[in-house]
Order: sequence, then structure tokens, then C-alpha cells
Amino acid sequence: MASLAPHDRRSGDDVLESTGSPNTSDIEKTASNEKPTLEKVENIASVTSQDEHAPEAQLSAKAKLAFVALAFLWTGSQIPIYLFGAIPPYIYADIGGSDRWTWITLANILALAAVCPFVGSLSDLFGRRYIALCGTSFVILGMIIASTAQTMNIVIGGQVFAGIGAGINELTALAAASEMAPVSKRGKYVGVLVFTITPFCLSALYAQLIAAYASWRYVGLLCALWNLVGLVMTAIFYFPPPRTNPSGLSRRAILQQIDFVGGFLSTSGLILF
Repeated sequence: MASLAPHDRRSGDDVLESTGSPNTSDIEKTASNEKPTLEKVENIASVTSQDEHAPEAQLSAKAKLAFVALAFLWTGSQIPIYLFGAIPPYIYADIGGSDRWTWITLANILALAAVCPFVGSLSDLFGRRYIALCGTSFVILGMIIASTAQTMNIVIGGQVFAGIGAGINELTALAAASEMAPVSKRGKYVGVLVFTITPFCLSALYAQLIAAYASWRYVGLLCALWNLVGLVMTAIFYFPPPRTNPSGLSRRAILQQIDFVGGFLSTSGLILF
């Protein structure tokens, strides 16, 4: 057997080194590349944990009063149909119109449904504050018309105005409450807002007692005064941030995007069919 040449009798370490196996410098480079990644993950986890346990900003006194104003807007949008819906016999016994008394509630609901699709776009155009003030004014105007009416048709007309205002304020109050609440507590804030209608769970009883012992017209007065409080509080305390316009559209362009024809057709369908 031929003996190995001197250059063939190399140690195992020399063979490994010559075959291109990873050396110490390569291992150190790999470790140095992995270390920042691990630290980055740990930092992200630490920041996330701090965000979860960080105390959230509390509402200021003025913001709380603005929330109360929104509660008046919300309840004020609901109570006209609750209260007037309980006393049609008192109304048509006084001014007639027993053949169309169902339109007292229908007019309110249809007007509300007709205006709701446009509230968001109008809020983007004019701002929630002015839309809320406009909606409350519509409810007050409707209650004045309805409670001073001498014929059933005028009562129905008043409910149309009240329904327009109700549609505006119902959506505006819910959206505004969600906007002013901390992100993690939006459900809680909106739930509290909706829960403020609880005192009017007995609205049918209230309305019938007022109509029986005073006059059904005082029901309209109650609704108007309630909304007047909401109007004043909104004017004094509710100043939301300006609406963002990321697309950079002009007012004319925003108005052109509103589907007025579709709204008219849907409302016409509700009324006619």
C-alpha cells in the first residue's frame, strides 16, 4: 500500500477549514445580525404592554357637559314619537281627523328615514355642531306647529319637521359620542348615551296623564322645552374638531356626490307602497 504523502496527512481541523465550513467570524456575524431583531421584538412587546396599561385621558368638565348635551339631543329625537304616539284619541277628539290619525307617527318615521342617508355627508360639509343645532331647531319647530294645530293635517305637518330633526340628531348624537370617547371605551360611552332614554320608558303613561289632566298640547310643549335645553347646551358646550377632508373635495364636489335622486326614490317608495 502506498504511503500517504506528507501533504495528505493533514489534521481533521485543517481539512474542515479547507472545505469551507463556517468559521468563527461567520458565526459572530450571524449572531450580530440576529440580536437587533430579537431586541426589536422585545421593544415592540414592551411598548404594546405599556399602551395597554397606560391611563387614558379623562374627559374635561366641558367635554362632560357636551356629552350631556348630546344626551338631550338623543332623547329629544326620540320622545316626540313616543309621547304623541300614545295620545291620538285625545288629539282627534279635540280637532278631528280620526280617519288619518295614524299619520301622526308615520309622518315622523318617514321623515326620519328620508333624511338619515344624507346626515353623514351634510356633517362632513357643514360640521356636526351646526348640523346638530339645525336638527334640534327642526324638532322644536315641529313641536310648536303640532301643539298649536287646529286640524289634524297641521299636526301631521308638524311631525314631518320633528322627524327631520329627529333623523339628524339621532345619528349626530351617536356619532359625536363615539368621536369624543377614548377608543377603547367607545362602546361604553355610546351605551350610556342610549341608556339615557330610560326615564322615558313610561312615556305613554306620561303623555296620557298630561293629556287627561291638562291638555294634549302640553305634550308638544314638553318635547319642545326638552329640545330647547339640548339646543342651548349644544350651542354653549359642544365644539367638535373640524371634519377632515382627506380627498380634498370642495363643497360643490361633496354635494354632487350625494345621491339625492336615490333618496327621493326610496322615500317615495316608502310613502306610496
